Amino acid sequence: SSHHTLKRFKTEFNAADWSFTTNIRPYRNGSDKQSAESILWEYFTGASETVSGDTDNQFSLKETYPTFTLYFMYPNNKGYKMTGCVITKADIAVDMASIGKIQWSGLGLKLEEATLSPPTIQNTNHLASGTYITNKLSTLTSTNSATTFSFPLTALAVNLAVNHAPIATPIIEELSYPVGFSRKEIQISGTFNAYAIDTGVSTGKTRQFFANILADSTPVEDIALNIGGTTTNKSLTVVIPQADFEVPSLETSDVLSIGCNFFATSSGSLGTNATTLTQIKYN
Repeated sequence: SSHHTLKRFKTEFNAADWSFTTNIRPYRNGSDKQSAESILWEYFTGASETVSGDTDNQFSLKETYPTFTLYFMYPNNKGYKMTGCVITKADIAVDMASIGKIQWSGLGLKLEEATLSPPTIQNTNHLASGTYITNKLSTLTSTNSATTFSFPLTALAVNLAVNHAPIATPIIEELSYPVGFSRKEIQISGTFNAYAIDTGVSTGKTRQFFANILADSTPVEDIALNIGGTTTNKSLTVVIPQADFEVPSLETSDVLSIGCNFFATSSGSLGTNATTLTQIKYN
């Protein structure tokens, strides 16, 4: 009998991947509306790195985004560094029982061991102020329907994704690493829950809002998700000019509430090399 051996040869390394979670920490830098995580938003949306100005970003349409080096450091100054990093996902989550958080995920070119010097912590005064986001004041507002709506949310998740594909240059007889990343599609989606209420005030009628969605053959609304309300220095707003809603669900386990999924669609009008899918801004 004959025996056949199948051999596989690895020609290149996959891109490294990473993730971590931060609290949402807004603050004022003079008159500039910023946050402890502003630098992450700038890299995530493809904006230029800056230490001044408001954090008020739309996603760039350029093919390659700026990259950064990510360090993982232990108390003995030993650790790892990941070079050429890009951010691929930012998942915002808030609910009635927890502090608003963002889970960041991304890719890097290469993970290496490193000996590091203790870093200088930036924004120490602002971080010491203890400003966090809670959901008790989070609201949804809509302005392009027949009636302007604004009502509180009991839970909210917003999933923002910028897909990146590794760029490889295979070398014969050598194991190679990716040399960069090319931006692919941008996707925005999410879900929220709200009490099924009718306050007698047209702007607060969640039942009427969802009735409009069910009655509309193309249920698209211009919405702003006000995380922490719109209080100065204590809130974050995600604006979606065209949010397409799925069929709402009715939940009766605790109090009568309504849940709904949504995703962003493009209006077709583009800014200067930027998409109008969404806008992230601190108040």
